[in-house]
Amino acid sequence: MSTPSPIRSRIDHLLTAEKGWLDGTNGEPIDPEKAALVCSILEQTFKGEPPLIYPTPEGGLVVEDEWSSKEQSLNLEFDFDSMTALLVIFENEAHGELCVHQEFPFATTEGQDDIRDALKNWRVE
Repeated sequence: MSTPSPIRSRIDHLLTAEKGWLDGTNGEPIDPEKAALVCSILEQTFKGEPPLIYPTPEGGLVVEDEWSSKEQSLNLEFDFDSMTALLVIFENEAHGELCVHQEFPFATTEGQDDIRDALKNWRVE
């Protein structure tokens, strides 16, 4: 049995959160099937140090990462209701100048591939 990736371990941990995880009332649980799609996208894209992954109150996932070599930061929010992912990349050196602001559907293989391609174009190890 192989050890799960750091990304899979983090998402599996987030899946244990129950309704009301945020403050006892707010905070939707994460759908395991949709989380598995996100995990697949991230595992194929992020090698080495994993990105930060945390839940949204609506039951989605947010991914954040920084690359000092490109002086950029990334925010990728997966909305499980609309099945879209919003990719936002900022130039850190330029005091938060917006570089990319793009929305992708991720319910289809083509949409998932588009997200992977967009991330690979910006990701530098």
